[in-house]
Amino acid sequence: MAGASYGETTDQPAFAARFDLDEAAANSRSFRKMCSEWKKNFQLDEESESPAAA
Repeated sequence: MAGASYGETTDQPAFAARFDLDEAAANSRSFRKMCSEWKKNFQLDEESESPAAA
């Protein structure tokens, strides 16, 4: 929709559904850092290397 404004409550679910966590991790050093910090701070299992499982 050209010219339409972003509405968080209406647009966020569609954005989240399309967001690929593995692709983000492969292409973004800051995203990998964020996942690493989550694992440290929330003591998540390390058995899965995929950020999608975190």
